[in-house]
Amino acid sequence: MSDYSLVVFDMAGTTVRDNGNVAEAFIRAFQKQGISIPRADVNKVMGWRKKDAIRLLLDQYHPFSNGMDTSLIETIHDAFISNMISFYEQDDDLQPLEKAEELFAELKENDLKVALNTGFTRAITDVILKKLQWVPGSTIDFVIASDEVPQGRPHPYMINELMQRSGVNDTRKVVK
Repeated sequence: MSDYSLVVFDMAGTTVRDNGNVAEAFIRAFQKQGISIPRADVNKVMGWRKKDAIRLLLDQYHPFSNGMDTSLIETIHDAFISNMISFYEQDDDLQPLEKAEELFAELKENDLKVALNTGFTRAITDVILKKLQWVPGSTIDFVIASDEVPQGRPHPYMINELMQRSGVNDTRKVVK
């Protein structure tokens, strides 16, 4: 492990249990606009910055918008954020995936920095962190959400920002 300095994890479905709730909130946000999106296609864009995912899905399922209808993108995005915040605030079963916290602790004991990055916005991320009591600087070292950088995945902005925050200058020292 000594060859690495920073380990970066995703949240929903990777370190935080997700039973399809993210996909369901996404589908409901589209349905409010009369647009039906198959779950399989929603699952293909999980982890992406949500506005980019919305744009891509609009290109496929609402071709008249050409993915460029910024008002529609914002409306769907706002509904998704609202759905997710409401869900996580009310979810009494929200919990880390088994062994996630143990892994974080073991990595930190071995002088590795632990970070989370997510396609969620900071507002959703903060609700999850608060509910799980994952405190940056304690359970984890750093967190970044996709709305804090110019572009989310698959672009490297979140990783680059986490490297800067953690003082890691060599990409070979990062595990994602």
